[in-house]
Amino acid sequence: MNDKDFLKQARKYSEPFCITNGKKFRLKDVDPGVLARLASGELEGFGAAVRARIFTELGAGALDLMGCLRSLAVRDYAGWLMVEQDSSWQPPTEAAAIGRRVLAHALRIVGSGPSIGPSLASRGDAH
Repeated sequence: MNDKDFLKQARKYSEPFCITNGKKFRLKDVDPGVLARLASGELEGFGAAVRARIFTELGAGALDLMGCLRSLAVRDYAGWLMVEQDSSWQPPTEAAAIGRRVLAHALRIVGSGPSIGPSLASRGDAH
């Protein structure tokens, strides 16, 4: 995604978004403060936002993870869930471990809900 597309999405949604191609679902969390600075023009472009650590560990930013997972569950989504971590203040292995733990915990919660489809309910172990 180039700078223009990223800014368009950031301004349109003012929050992170989940991306899917039907077979895999990418979860990417962003720091709401850095996103606001990017949308306001204080940061000049995507590169500046990345250097300011716009991408944060899953669960530490503005992404409505539970909302995303519930939306997938009602659609009986059966594809992959991927946590994307482009940059972090944490060491890469720790950032990845945080994302995995947060996703696994969220899947357990969503999987215990009354209106959850069987595909996500059986995914207690994050992929």
